[in-house]
Amino acid sequence: METGDAGASRANIGQVGNQVIVAYEESKGSAGATEGKFVRYHSFTYNKPAPVEGDATTNDRRGCVISGPAKNARRVRFVTQGAADAGAGGIQLAIFWREGVANEGGPADVVLRLAGSADASTVAIKPQHLLPAVDANCTTSVYAQAAALGQARAINVSSRSASVSASDSGLGDDTEANAAENALAHRALLRGRDLWVGYSYAADLAALGTQADHYNFWLRQYNADSAAWGLPRNVSGITDKRINVREPRLFGTPKGSATACPSGNPADPGTTNPALCQNADVVYVAWGTQENVAVGSAPTNAITDQGIFIAASVDGARTFAAPVRYSQARGALFEDEEAAYEAQIATQPDGKRFFGVWSQRALDSELTDVAYASGEISLVPDPAPVTVPLDQGGGGCSAASGQRPLDPALPLLALLALLGLRARRRDR
Repeated sequence: METGDAGASRANIGQVGNQVIVAYEESKGSAGATEGKFVRYHSFTYNKPAPVEGDATTNDRRGCVISGPAKNARRVRFVTQGAADAGAGGIQLAIFWREGVANEGGPADVVLRLAGSADASTVAIKPQHLLPAVDANCTTSVYAQAAALGQARAINVSSRSASVSASDSGLGDDTEANAAENALAHRALLRGRDLWVGYSYAADLAALGTQADHYNFWLRQYNADSAAWGLPRNVSGITDKRINVREPRLFGTPKGSATACPSGNPADPGTTNPALCQNADVVYVAWGTQENVAVGSAPTNAITDQGIFIAASVDGARTFAAPVRYSQARGALFEDEEAAYEAQIATQPDGKRFFGVWSQRALDSELTDVAYASGEISLVPDPAPVTVPLDQGGGGCSAASGQRPLDPALPLLALLALLGLRARRRDR
């Protein structure tokens, strides 16, 4: 479709109602005039993928360039939900990607566009529905025209994550407002009126080479009722700069069972299995860890994975319990002979129990097992106040012991892993 030498990669496909969506990254086809990629987006009725003359519901097969035309955009992803789940004025589509001026390996931000409908019965996810808006001529396949598109800047979710404030959100920043920072491994979760976007973030990409900075997993939330974004939060909270977050996961609860939980209420007499009643307030994050090796101190293939951690929230990700190590393996930095990586985790509708697998490698032999473990959230009530005497003369005051990792007003969450190897694969 393009002039020059163009190629598409990392395609994603999904569906909202009867509308199919496809998005991918595509080299610019500039015949060498510039480097980088566009993000291109298609939306069409599921049974009409090819254009039909005079039918406005079908797809323009060239697709719409939705990224900043002067930037390098890659690794597009999206999350969706139906019109009824989104509600009036809600989010049916959140589409996001990495964008910046640098070519492969350079710093970038995570940027995003949203789409939805003013009512709860209409699917509105075509290019003309995206906000911030894209150019009406975005379906061009001629590079010179694509490069001149007048796109509104996408929402910059990750810009200056460690320093933005309520009065300076960073959401409107150009990707080069802070050219030193880098965001990658972007994830998202969409449930009803809430959208959560997560990403690995380092404030200074160059400083990773001296272990002066490292990657943590950050989370930012949008609410459709308030039409407002919260501030970015560091949810992994790793302080040891020898360790980077790797391959983060962000997941919530699946829909409940209409048979086992017809009313959606676990306490309803008609509920036969409360575990199959959805609790959309439960949100999990998990991440692997990897050694942050200083430049020149070791070859690239000496960078080792460490362990996998998980944390849970029962209040819509406003607060999280302290992270718990999910894998048996801890990694070489902690004098373990095994390392864990590439976790895949899911939960049941009530969110109380989670299940997952990961790769667990013996560092001496390089042989890899597939390990499985499940766990559950346990709510522990606040301890009773402790009376602390002030002096020998009597009198005193009631004071909490202070030995709590979370806000005393919140219940403490404990993740109890039940470890067991269920499948094994040997790399030869």
